[in-house]
Amino acid sequence: MAFKKDFLWGTATSAYQIEGAWLEDGKGLNDLDVLFAEKAKKDKDQDVPLVACDHYHRLEEDLDLLKELKVKVYRFSVSWARIMPTGEGEVNEKGIAFYNRLIDGLLQRNIIPFLTIFHAEMPEGLMQKGGFQNPEFPAIFEKFTEVVARNFGDRVKHFITFNEFGSMGQTLAGLPQQRMFYAIHNILKAHGRSARKLKELVHDVKVGAVFDAAAPFSLIEDEKHFKHAYDGFFNLDKDVPQTAVKLYADPIFFGKYPEEYWELFSDIAPEITKEDMELISTPIDFLAYNIYHGRLFHIDENGHSVWHTRRETGAIQTTMGWSVDPKAMYFAVKLLADRYKKPIYITECGVAFPDMIFGDGKIHDTLREEFIRTYLKELKRAVDEGVDVRGYFYWSFMDNFEWGSYTPRFGLTYIDFENKQKRIPKDSFYTYRKIIEQNGENL
Repeated sequence: MAFKKDFLWGTATSAYQIEGAWLEDGKGLNDLDVLFAEKAKKDKDQDVPLVACDHYHRLEEDLDLLKELKVKVYRFSVSWARIMPTGEGEVNEKGIAFYNRLIDGLLQRNIIPFLTIFHAEMPEGLMQKGGFQNPEFPAIFEKFTEVVARNFGDRVKHFITFNEFGSMGQTLAGLPQQRMFYAIHNILKAHGRSARKLKELVHDVKVGAVFDAAAPFSLIEDEKHFKHAYDGFFNLDKDVPQTAVKLYADPIFFGKYPEEYWELFSDIAPEITKEDMELISTPIDFLAYNIYHGRLFHIDENGHSVWHTRRETGAIQTTMGWSVDPKAMYFAVKLLADRYKKPIYITECGVAFPDMIFGDGKIHDTLREEFIRTYLKELKRAVDEGVDVRGYFYWSFMDNFEWGSYTPRFGLTYIDFENKQKRIPKDSFYTYRKIIEQNGENL
């Protein structure tokens, strides 16, 4: 049995990780430019994304590869500093023109554009004003959303406000908790303002946001184990609350912070008004989720969840040091659907393994092919049981700058960084294309 006919098969990238063109055509500095440039000054071997995949200059070639892959949809992000060099005020028309070429090129190839407004990079001008901690950040982000909506909303109908709330929260973990919670509340208000502006300006728009956390899963699937998985997935850990899905998703979908938030942190929580919560819970259309691996547990003789901090001896690990957990996909979408009852998109799911060019000039990445098949089998199992999953985006379309290094290779397309960023589709590229052609029927 195949997926529904309108299931969206896609792949994904982010601007910072592939574009290059560091300060070309009016682009401003962002916080990651500064971060990695500073690292490079200290360490001559430090990789920096000045060129990355050179997507900015090789756009047509990459669009043709997307067409060859036969994806129905492509998820990409816009670089805030390329569109608004300081983060507010002046708009860089050359940046707008680049994304217009990208969007038009996708549509010409019958590929649906799926645009992420914020994916990990903030203009340095805004960082100097406090970043997420700036009281004006929600209003500033709303203005950026308006620029994006007015320039691209005539053709783009699917928008994501923020990528990976949990990962953004993790970057704030170095702050005192009181400041961290203030910044998180600001991010949520910015999301609400963005969603509201998109609904106001874009006809027929679909808006969502991306959540992330390693999903609990068990080798046993019964009511008791799903209950433990549910409790583990939607736990608000007092030591690392910023990683919890429900710290962000509950305010967005339920219009209130979790009860544990107030039980644990009421003395340091920011001022939160009724108007704040109405804004944050502006209705959105889908829940997006990024998944790579999971958290295995079993229930001991006392009825307690025991989390496995290591796997069996010799278990495979990815380049990132992560485990390969197909069943985590099944548990994740079942749990998310059960709690939030929203259509779900898997907006990132992929794996980094060492790749090499073989003597025949090809990249034979059998492990990645198997990763894709096994994770999709588990996704399909959940769909067959009634979970409303609307699409799957493999991460990533191409090998890229993986937050400090080019070594972890997630791509369906090999990038030969030592040979002028030459593109070579891997075996997994063709395997995924066949899956798309068959609509996942013969996994």
